[in-house]
Amino acid sequence: ELKLLLEEEEFQTVVKPISSSNNDGIYQCTMDKTTLNKKTNNTNDIAFSLKELLLTSSESGLLARQEIGSMLPVLGLSESKLLRKNAIVLDMCASPGTKTLQVLEKIGNRGKLIANDIHPKRLIQLKDAIQRSGVLSPLLSLTFTKEEQNTNTVLSYSNLDATKFPSFKKEIRRPHVVLADVPCSGDGTIRKDPSVLRSWSPYTAHALHELQIKILWRSLQLVRTGGVVSYSTCSMNPIENEAVVQAVLLKAAGLDDDDDDDDDDD
Repeated sequence: ELKLLLEEEEFQTVVKPISSSNNDGIYQCTMDKTTLNKKTNNTNDIAFSLKELLLTSSESGLLARQEIGSMLPVLGLSESKLLRKNAIVLDMCASPGTKTLQVLEKIGNRGKLIANDIHPKRLIQLKDAIQRSGVLSPLLSLTFTKEEQNTNTVLSYSNLDATKFPSFKKEIRRPHVVLADVPCSGDGTIRKDPSVLRSWSPYTAHALHELQIKILWRSLQLVRTGGVVSYSTCSMNPIENEAVVQAVLLKAAGLDDDDDDDDDDD
């Protein structure tokens, strides 16, 4: 129903479907934020109509708004056939849940997703977003009887420190894919939120660098043999991206200077 509304002639000039081989209803709004948010009582105005549609659909859970850039990790995994229908996926820092929703749509009713977040309040918000989306209902109805639906094995939640996420005792329980969308300075979101620039300082990225390394390292320890880890941030800073990956590669090769190694997995 929402797809039909977005593809109506009224919105065709400002709402475009994203081209990909696995496009499952991904659209991009080409109208700028200022135009979309302009105050008007003219119900025939396209900006007014589109904003009303976006707001009501977001509140009901029919639509999840997300930057195209933040969708790339899951889209890349899906396009590369690394995110299979029966995959076990661990989302290390899952809130606010947009990537979690993407993954659920990709793994289907035979996969399993563990959505983890260290912050209890953010985890509650994540659960609410998943519930409102309705994405679990069709997955459960395909997999379980009504009596079994309360034992949902498609999605589970955890409220744990990602740097100390517990080991999986059996190889078969290890995730095929680990998403590590780590805490970051957020300087890549300046276009949509100029206030980020006003509060930005080099210290923020440097302060998060060690945490990012620890989360990525733990992700690599947890993923099963032959699996894949997706590391991402919403920052453009190399300290939070390339430097983190380099540090972990050096650590894996035994070339780092960190003697405080709590490895319990190969």
